[in-house]
Amino acid sequence: MFKFILCSVLLVSASFASAMANLTASPSFISFSAPTPGGVNIPQFQYVNIINFSSTDTAQSVYVNSGCFGDFFVHAGCFGDLPPGGSCMIQVNYNPDPNFNFGPNFCTIHVSGQNANSVSIQVQAF
Repeated sequence: MFKFILCSVLLVSASFASAMANLTASPSFISFSAPTPGGVNIPQFQYVNIINFSSTDTAQSVYVNSGCFGDFFVHAGCFGDLPPGGSCMIQVNYNPDPNFNFGPNFCTIHVSGQNANSVSIQVQAF
């Protein structure tokens, strides 16, 4: 009887350890138009929706780690806990100086949390 109880406890413990929130980003790829040398700069932005597709698990302490600097700016509207089925919004801005920054620019935004997978948003400007 003791062996059976021990095995049951181990199985229950293992099932809790594998549960995770399922974060997704929509869109997961953003493309902006870069200005031509000496051209007119028109600031651009796009929203990214972060969704927890888990039906049972909360993504805890969600945070945004932006690798976007310089011409890009990220307004992170995702922080704290994201419940099952919940969502939050990130705004990505692109505002280059047409006299200095033309040509391709690239960066990556990572969104993750405790008890959740990490998602990446690829950002480019051509």
